[in-house]
Amino acid sequence: MKRTCYLIAMALFGLVGSMQIAHCQEQKKPPEKISNSHASTDYRWDISLDAYRFRSPSGMNPFFTLKHAHNPRGAFRWSVGDISWLSEKDARGADSSGILPADAEFWLHRRVFNIVTSFGYEFRRNLKVGQLLYGMDVWLYWNNNYQYSSPETWTTIVDLSLGPFCGYKYQINKRFSASVETCMAFSYQWQKSRNQRGGYNYRDRHIGIEPNYISRLNFTFHF
Repeated sequence: MKRTCYLIAMALFGLVGSMQIAHCQEQKKPPEKISNSHASTDYRWDISLDAYRFRSPSGMNPFFTLKHAHNPRGAFRWSVGDISWLSEKDARGADSSGILPADAEFWLHRRVFNIVTSFGYEFRRNLKVGQLLYGMDVWLYWNNNYQYSSPETWTTIVDLSLGPFCGYKYQINKRFSASVETCMAFSYQWQKSRNQRGGYNYRDRHIGIEPNYISRLNFTFHF
């Protein structure tokens, strides 16, 4: 729940900030947009929130995406699916009856750091109504888990994925649009666990192919 709140706060901060920048730009000069005679108007920057993630959260469903269009036919994009830090503590020192004294010691039980992010490029093709999107994303999932036990154990998971995608964008007005995307994920996952003695308890490598029929349902603000 805390992780979701942090992501919502971060996305809203970015959205409000971009809207303020756009407002200041409109007051000072005409909007900085890429010249385009088609119905779909592309600005240099846009930020998106993925509505589908709330229905079906997964690593390949990003929470928000930031794009920069350097020309009318393409844009660089960066997405964040998850950034989280978890620290759990356990208590010891209960008496024989199971009552926990107020001054009972606490020791660190588990620490977890998790990040899911992607970098990619999209090509854009204007249609009579809306815009066709297609391109490639490179996804990185990294998880580091420290478990206090006897012996202490560290587990690391790294997942690299290539995600070719295609989608359709509908321009609601000059500042807002909605888009939907589908993708295919080609992933390589590497995982290992080791204890405090330096020995490896577990190693695993996995290659997978998985379709993601609705990878994004974005509502986008352009600025």
